[in-house]
Amino acid sequence: MLQRKCVTTQEGERPKPDAHHGIWPGLEPLEPRLLLSGSVVSPASVSQPPDQMASALTTQSTDISHVPLLDGETVSGGNNLMNRFGGNTSLAFNVAVSHTTDPALIRTGNGAIKMNVGVAQNSFGFVITALGGVEPNALYTDTRDLTAFDEVRFFVRNQTGSNFTLRFEVKDYRDSNSHRASQNYTIGAADVWTEVVVPLDLAAPGWVIAGSPDLTRARQFALLVEANQGSAVNGQVIIDDMVFVEPGGALDPATAPINDLIGRLAERQFRSLWGATDPDTGALETNAQNGRVMAMNTTSSLIKLLPGAIERGWVTRAQADAMLTQMVVTMNTGMDNQTAMGGGYLPARYMDRVTFTPTNPEESVIDGAFMFLALYGYKSQAGIDAGLKTSIEALLDRFDFASFQLPGGGWSFAYNHNTNGFINAGYDGYGGEIWSISLAAHLAQVNHVDITTNFHSGTVRAESFLVDPANAQFNHSMTQFRPPFVQWLFDLYVDTNDRGNDNYPNPSQNTNPFDNAVKYQKDVHDRFEQLGRGLFLQPDAGASGTQYQQFSAYNNHGEPDVFMPWSVAFSFLGEPQFAEAALRNSLQHNLHGPFGLSDSAIWATGAAEPISHPANNDLWNTSLATMSYMDYLYDDSHFLSDLPEVDAALDLVFPNDILDGDLNKDGFVGIEDLNLSLGNWNQNVAPGDFFAGDPTGDGFVGIEDLNMVLGNWNAGTPPTVTSELSATTMETTAVTAEPVTASVAGTDSKSTVSDPADSSMSTSQRSALAAWQRGSRSAFTSLGVTSSLPGSFQADAARSYAPPLSLWEPGDESHT
Repeated sequence: MLQRKCVTTQEGERPKPDAHHGIWPGLEPLEPRLLLSGSVVSPASVSQPPDQMASALTTQSTDISHVPLLDGETVSGGNNLMNRFGGNTSLAFNVAVSHTTDPALIRTGNGAIKMNVGVAQNSFGFVITALGGVEPNALYTDTRDLTAFDEVRFFVRNQTGSNFTLRFEVKDYRDSNSHRASQNYTIGAADVWTEVVVPLDLAAPGWVIAGSPDLTRARQFALLVEANQGSAVNGQVIIDDMVFVEPGGALDPATAPINDLIGRLAERQFRSLWGATDPDTGALETNAQNGRVMAMNTTSSLIKLLPGAIERGWVTRAQADAMLTQMVVTMNTGMDNQTAMGGGYLPARYMDRVTFTPTNPEESVIDGAFMFLALYGYKSQAGIDAGLKTSIEALLDRFDFASFQLPGGGWSFAYNHNTNGFINAGYDGYGGEIWSISLAAHLAQVNHVDITTNFHSGTVRAESFLVDPANAQFNHSMTQFRPPFVQWLFDLYVDTNDRGNDNYPNPSQNTNPFDNAVKYQKDVHDRFEQLGRGLFLQPDAGASGTQYQQFSAYNNHGEPDVFMPWSVAFSFLGEPQFAEAALRNSLQHNLHGPFGLSDSAIWATGAAEPISHPANNDLWNTSLATMSYMDYLYDDSHFLSDLPEVDAALDLVFPNDILDGDLNKDGFVGIEDLNLSLGNWNQNVAPGDFFAGDPTGDGFVGIEDLNMVLGNWNAGTPPTVTSELSATTMETTAVTAEPVTASVAGTDSKSTVSDPADSSMSTSQRSALAAWQRGSRSAFTSLGVTSSLPGSFQADAARSYAPPLSLWEPGDESHT
């Protein structure tokens, strides 16, 4: 079973997520609405004259279960008729479709879809919206799963002066009139906004069904205007605010518990990624707008997510096994094709959906590593079908990382089919690519490369900071290669948080990837708060609309207003208290869709609204965000790192075990560790963040965390301390709200603890120790743990440390 984070039920902690929906109970239901269904006329209370809608001209959302789909608010590649599933609204008959920014025609936001209709009596016109990406021909079919949502809702404004029937029609992957489903709605002649609600359960009343349409593979929907009410229909019909309604009830981004929001996004993103998978290949496309190209990185991340999704009931094991069975065939076929071209060392980075041939010349070593690790994790599940496991293992035996080693050490970027050779350049800086490749190569049974061979080949590294030297972190020496995702890649697959520093040959540059990434995030957060952009977390690798770059806080590549809303997922792994406001802000401003938070946005500091954000999503970014949320909520990265052979491999490069209770990982359990626990007492923090006081990994700093520190008091070797604060101590000071007073008596003495009765202690710290006394005092006293305690608290050289019981009476609940 996977270890889960943030699911304990002690008083004051977060409740458990619902096992099926991945959300937390107790949410307020949707308010009752008057809905349109079947062939009926809209009730007057649902339709509102345009002059009554002025107060609603806002993009602010109060319910993220209404998932933006087609609203005129997004643009991709200059096309502002895109929907947020990545499809285009362009095909039409007897209708000219366009985008309008006329405030008089918009219901909310700054855009809407305008249909200029010219339909003779007893005739019809239509507009078709593709749900998937652009397809070069009929052999390519890009579909989406609509069954992940309960309804489609949108608003219609009729300026034709005529009654007409509006038909909502959906077709599946066959694009055939023999397999379609439709609902009819009578639209009155009045110039008012009318809400249309379409249930996505084909068994609901009003559906007219032809054949057997499959909404798990929906290809397009059409809006048909039928002039069947006694007159022709000529003029404007405006469509605005089209949304999906997802299950689970209403969720207000401003007030809902933050983990409810994260849980909802995690499940939505997974289901949309799963629903975009090509059933004929098992592969997932590179981005939502391209129906031709399938990508190894997106597909591998989906496979990596599957064990946790199976556990939570988001997919069945049979469904996941069927996808993997097909994917094994696809990769074997693709590698056969590449072998004929002179390659075949690893699966192609990008592959044609139909021909299984590379769409660019690269066999990427890092994308191959992601796929290897994902497949390795999947085949390691208990109870996996023996035949599927054997076929996966045979496929993994074809992966040849050994051939990608550069003569001087390290990993080549790729094999290039154009030159029929390996690129004579590779990964050389601080980041997760090298470590991921090295782990995959180590786990390979065929063409094995020991993890120690190239794990430390990233020599181009520098320690730097933006605001606070306490948060100095290692990065690539060149600022253009410092995006957040590089810091987190490795820990999305294996958890290094419970390990010490690595054994990098230069001891002054030893580090722990998780700790380094946390420091990076804290420093970045400080920087954006300093810039007045604390709600815009954070720039990352991606497209800004004008260029694709590795944007970061260190280098904005000339575009200071760009940020990537999806990347706030990393912030939750590093500093959730800071990330919360940013996530809520993006959701409130509708910077989200079926694939989760928007891929990028341009939002000037101080402006009320974003300038632009795309309809298209890079599904690798969606995948990274989903893995981050799943790690934050459920500790998914432990699934792979808990395997004995993976644990043993990591021991070779992370030889320093962490003592229980050693929160700052300095090899000694002392006052700094106690400060970290008490400084975040009773707080929700990033699960498993030692520096936030959560060694137990449940996302809450409570009595179990304090017990771990005090129960191991003085364990380890005291660090050498001078009068100057070390970087570690500086970081501790930065994250400790009200530290317990500490003193250091020379380089060889142990940490000292001030009298807990000292008035300098905060109420929260008193409460923490009081709670500990009530729950653990007898056990701790029996340990006989000693500490050197000079000064006012203790005249003797040493004695057992047990906080004075007279400070708090056992029955006093005011400090619990």
